[in-house]
Amino acid sequence: MALDLFTPDGFFNPSMTRFTIINSYTTKGRSNNTRSVPPDLIFPHLPGPTLTLGDLNIHHPTADPLRSFMEDELTTSVPCFDRATELEFCLLNTPGVYARFSMSLVGRPGVVDLAFACPLLTPYFLEWSNPVPSTGSDHIPILLRLDAPLCRVPPAKPNSHLADWPQVDQALKSMKIPPPPASRPPTHWGSCSTPISTKSRPPWRCTPPSTASPTGPSRGVPRRSPHSERPTTPPCGLPKKNATIPPA
Repeated sequence: MALDLFTPDGFFNPSMTRFTIINSYTTKGRSNNTRSVPPDLIFPHLPGPTLTLGDLNIHHPTADPLRSFMEDELTTSVPCFDRATELEFCLLNTPGVYARFSMSLVGRPGVVDLAFACPLLTPYFLEWSNPVPSTGSDHIPILLRLDAPLCRVPPAKPNSHLADWPQVDQALKSMKIPPPPASRPPTHWGSCSTPISTKSRPPWRCTPPSTASPTGPSRGVPRRSPHSERPTTPPCGLPKKNATIPPA
């Protein structure tokens, strides 16, 4: 069974106006090595995005890598997977995750519910999962998620075609732009600045207790700061301090 969908706006991009979903159920054919639905009908060559899925009743190492296969299982599944590989279809199942559980105690679980996407549809595939619990059947429901950007609700935006442009044009002509604020004259710039003191440190300071002066006493002797004023030289003719004056 095939479901052919059409929309003029496109499904995944504007050029993809058609979307085909093929649901197949295959059983044994006239011989044990053939199936009731041939591979070329399961995987047709179509121009638009194609999703192929269904209970194909085949076992292949690509879908179930931990299974021990019999020769007839590979004989019936290899032609189908070869056809999918020829048309570059991609298997969407998570390998090794069972979707079919036998009702009898002797049957083994298997991966027979398969889903494939053509190259045009593969970039929009998001997730394959089976989170829904069993409904009483031996097959578990499968959930496929595809990304359809064109089906998202577009964000709200102004519609310029509904605007009353004559009224807008009249309002724009009558609108007056206020003048810019007056700039402050240069004379006021100085009042905004904060004066910085040039004498932030005292002219005298003491040597720290742990530091010894190289020329004077070891502790607590004040010394001049490099930022202090240099001492003035006594006038000529005056005796220097601590100078020895010979007796008259």
